[in-house]
Amino acid sequence: MGLLKKIKASSITETIVATTIIVIVFSISIFSINTILEQRIESNTHHIEQKMREYIYTNQYTKKRLPDNFSEGNWIVSISKEQKEGTDFLVLEATHKKSQKKIVKSIIYHEN
Repeated sequence: MGLLKKIKASSITETIVATTIIVIVFSISIFSINTILEQRIESNTHHIEQKMREYIYTNQYTKKRLPDNFSEGNWIVSISKEQKEGTDFLVLEATHKKSQKKIVKSIIYHEN
């Protein structure tokens, strides 16, 4: 019978304070995790880089009219032809609508 000792009961005030502290701690942790995941998703550029590589690949076989623009999700991609030191380059510049983050790719442009 020594195992069944009586546990002192806590008052309603102590219970409310403890519950409030637990809720606050969980709220802060949920908001922190949400912010971290949101930043990770926004910084992920794999999808738009894949679309840019697809455009480069298709442009090798079907010459598209330049300059060109297209929108993909939250990204705006502009394609232009530039000349540097006598060499033509195809320049793809993707800009995120919300964060204004830019990704620039340039390749040598061959006109067939």
